[in-house]
Amino acid sequence: MLAFLIPDSVAQLPEKGEVLEAMIKVNDHWINGHIDPGDWEWNRAAYFTGNMALYHNWPDQKYLYYATLWAENNGWGLKGGPTTRHADNQCIGQTYLDLYEIEEEAGKIDDIQESIANMVNSTKRDDWYWIDAFFMAMPVFTRLGVLNEDDRYFQKVYDLYEDTKVRRGLFNGESGLWYRDENFDPPFQTPNGKDCFWSRGNGWVFGAHVRTLQHLPEEDPHREEYILTFQAMAAALKAVQRPDGFWNVSLVDPDDYGGPETSGTSFFTYGMAWGINNHLLDSASYYPVVEKAWNGLVSIAVHDDGKLGYVQQVGKEPASSQPVTYESTADFGVGAFLLAGSEVYKLVGGEPVDPPQTGENLALNRLYDFSDQESQNEAVQAVDGSAMTKWTAGSFPQWIEIDLEDVYHIYRTEIIPYQNRAYQYMISGKASSEDDYTLMVDKLENSSGGIMLADTFDRFPARYVKLTVTGCYGYEGDWISIIEFRVFGDRPSLEVPPAYHVTAFRLFPNPAKGKV
Repeated sequence: MLAFLIPDSVAQLPEKGEVLEAMIKVNDHWINGHIDPGDWEWNRAAYFTGNMALYHNWPDQKYLYYATLWAENNGWGLKGGPTTRHADNQCIGQTYLDLYEIEEEAGKIDDIQESIANMVNSTKRDDWYWIDAFFMAMPVFTRLGVLNEDDRYFQKVYDLYEDTKVRRGLFNGESGLWYRDENFDPPFQTPNGKDCFWSRGNGWVFGAHVRTLQHLPEEDPHREEYILTFQAMAAALKAVQRPDGFWNVSLVDPDDYGGPETSGTSFFTYGMAWGINNHLLDSASYYPVVEKAWNGLVSIAVHDDGKLGYVQQVGKEPASSQPVTYESTADFGVGAFLLAGSEVYKLVGGEPVDPPQTGENLALNRLYDFSDQESQNEAVQAVDGSAMTKWTAGSFPQWIEIDLEDVYHIYRTEIIPYQNRAYQYMISGKASSEDDYTLMVDKLENSSGGIMLADTFDRFPARYVKLTVTGCYGYEGDWISIIEFRVFGDRPSLEVPPAYHVTAFRLFPNPAKGKV
């Protein structure tokens, strides 16, 4: 087994909390700027692989809801329909499978099942003419093979892989790197006379090996080849890393549109961190590479507000979508960054946690037994910590008052509205039942919808927190539908706040019918 020691001679990666904070900041910035989760194209599908990777480490319900809303908006379908053979169209299946594993429901994976089964049952094996296809589809074949307990899926994915690698000659065994497609095979060269190995293209391949090996059975006859190829790529990439931690868009020609590029760098960071975590790469050799890459990404590419820069946008070669600047961003780049962070987080000792670890959601009640509810839409569903339930009530105004049973310093509230709806609302607080309410948030005008309606304010001492919804924007009707209402606060006098749980609510009108 390879050594798993962090060399003392290199600077260390940040603490796990800092890694997690960087991922949350980048993902929240993306979500808040894209309240419509998007279409079923490959680029958005690649983003959601990262969103789900963050969710599996920090299972905040808004990330699950965002992915579920995206899947539902696309009808759990594929671009091109269930008969498509195009790998780009199948990338969406990775998130469908994630969501299916969280909650198995009929219909979620029917189309992706049919699409992949059609390919497994055919003799055609030359579909993947470009290396991006590996990331888009290889993990889907592998996971469905496991789910269906059918080795034919593993053999088919290898047949497609081998055709691209060997017959098309897209893998250069001497360099350990890949040409994007046959148009870039020699004698094609960069303007400076070097082979053209595109960074993100190789990033797709590197990430595909990770996401395939994660699920491929140990006894699969081709597993060893995948591992050896992954290790050869890691060695080649290590040799061409930039001093600032990034990789150039043209891996072996720094003069071919040189400069930091985030998407390829993120995929390489993801793969190397995963390789160390799974004892396929020597930590003494590769930890410094990961450390330099992650610290470079966070210090150079991540803006103060969470925007992710230096992402080369859609393309197929170093010359595509130039120039790549601090302001250049894209959904798939965010996804790649989140994948990288998910493995760096594990590398520094992070483990999946129940959020929130800091900034406790005081409105979350995990002690209440919901089993006797007559309706799935009762008021308590707005504070049950689940993106799968919601509070629905007719006519405005509606309000919820939460008794936290002690005074906390409230500083943030979040509302996750059903289907991105916009509401007029107020949030008030008071320290005791004898006090008058003090208004903390007033969104009676200029309200907007979104995946999350978040309000941050100066810390306010409150035991009682009241959400009053007075109207809506952008749709007809007088119904309120809220998936979650979250209240965040702390008691600074306590070094380690206990896990607070709400045990008392007062609701009016009372859709809970006296149960709460």
